[in-house]
Amino acid sequence: MAKRRGHNEGGIRHRADGRWEGSIDLGWVDGKRRRKFVYGATRTEVVEKLRQRRTALASGLPMVDERLTVEKWLEHWLDNVLPGSVKETTAANYSNLARRHLIPALGRHRLARLDVRHVEAHLATMAREGYKPNTIRLVRSVLRRSIGHAERQGLVVRNVAALAQGPRIPRGHARALTIDEVRALLGQAKGDRHEVAFVLLVETGMRLGELLGLRWEDVDLDGRQLQIRQTLSSLGGRIILSEPKTASSRRPYELSPQAIEALRAHWVRQASERLAAGEVWVASGQVIATEIGTPVDPSNFRRRFAKVSAAAGIEKCHPHELRHTAASLMLSRDVPLHIVADVLGHSSISVTKDVYGHLVAGERRKATDAIGEALYGVS
Repeated sequence: MAKRRGHNEGGIRHRADGRWEGSIDLGWVDGKRRRKFVYGATRTEVVEKLRQRRTALASGLPMVDERLTVEKWLEHWLDNVLPGSVKETTAANYSNLARRHLIPALGRHRLARLDVRHVEAHLATMAREGYKPNTIRLVRSVLRRSIGHAERQGLVVRNVAALAQGPRIPRGHARALTIDEVRALLGQAKGDRHEVAFVLLVETGMRLGELLGLRWEDVDLDGRQLQIRQTLSSLGGRIILSEPKTASSRRPYELSPQAIEALRAHWVRQASERLAAGEVWVASGQVIATEIGTPVDPSNFRRRFAKVSAAAGIEKCHPHELRHTAASLMLSRDVPLHIVADVLGHSSISVTKDVYGHLVAGERRKATDAIGEALYGVS
């Protein structure tokens, strides 16, 4: 005896190939009666899919396209959704990660059928192949962001990338130069065309893109202050100037008399270069510029930085390590953590604590000693 159909289970049948098939009436579309078909290995699976479709239909959401693959969706998202929502260089990085790691491994799957297990298996494979945890984290982040948009469009019922277990990122301590190393580096940079860049990186802890994007109009020599208003990056050999991505990145810096002296000397040096260049000079207004006034490519600056630091006896030194050095110097002089966070332009003090918390371990001992002194008269 055939099993009676339950409520709202109309249109379910057991196919000759062993699978179950269900359908839902979409009504009249373009003069034709349309139905949506779903399939499953069991009757229960089909009933659940029909329930989800009816719920979506009642909510005014579009029907899930069972034929849409992860590859097709990612290509659509990368080409039509992502541009304009992030910086151009970020979009290029996301595109590279998706096309290199996601589409080859997961692209053949139907988007609506992509499962948490598929995502976790791919992340585990990347780990076995030796990819760094941060690379795996970024790959998952790109997939999570793209499927999140599909979820908001009603194309999937859940974000499986968000539910998947991400890689554990081992916490390491950022390298900071010692006082002797900093003095050696600044001594070696003395007289260099970009001497002021070394001074500003050490003193302010600004990011390389912020330094290279700095314009003279953002510098107040008399007021001993500069303002971060734009950043510089490169993509395919093309220089890109853009606004800082967060409000906390648009911040002022107070400068020491020594930094102001270095900036004034740099102004004189650049004025001489402008006269020597004559008609070929490009009035970009950049503080850190080439000999003809154009912005400096970050890769070119890194090569110059590596050469100067190696000559100072500091091997494999990266400009970003001067950011860590600035933070370390501030904390070693008992500058409060929230002030350090403000100087570095971190979005919250928790970011600063995660990166530099090990440098303030001694402050916790001072705190407990203060409590002991208050309560028991001893420290």
